[in-house]
Amino acid sequence: MWKNGQPPAFGLRGHGLERVLGPLETDVLEVLWNKGRGTAREVVTELERERPIAFNTVMTILKRLCDKGLILRSDLGVAVFSPCLTKEDLLAKVSRNVADSLVEDFGEAAIVQFVDSVQRRDPELLNELRRAIEAVRKERS
Repeated sequence: MWKNGQPPAFGLRGHGLERVLGPLETDVLEVLWNKGRGTAREVVTELERERPIAFNTVMTILKRLCDKGLILRSDLGVAVFSPCLTKEDLLAKVSRNVADSLVEDFGEAAIVQFVDSVQRRDPELLNELRRAIEAVRKERS
């Protein structure tokens, strides 16, 4: 996957995967996740539904995503690109990396702020957090 097995820095600007990838990288991955696989021309066609975009720009983004290990390029007469991970798996990997970094750097303060954030955004998620904690405790015993 990424160089050194670690995703790039998590930024505070942007939303979702744009905090780790660029907006165009995220858009291209979304197209490939929705289609399962596609050629550069197919990706351009999908992206052009939202805005004009140059073919060379999409090719550059596809190369970057290949270099990062996020998509595979297969030559079947024409280059076909497919995601290496599902969206859910990529989100889990990024989330795990962010959580590990926060706990390592900020310890208890990060955990307290995480619980507070969950409470403010969706109190029902506290039940999910409680179940996750119970599952970990059960695993350890």
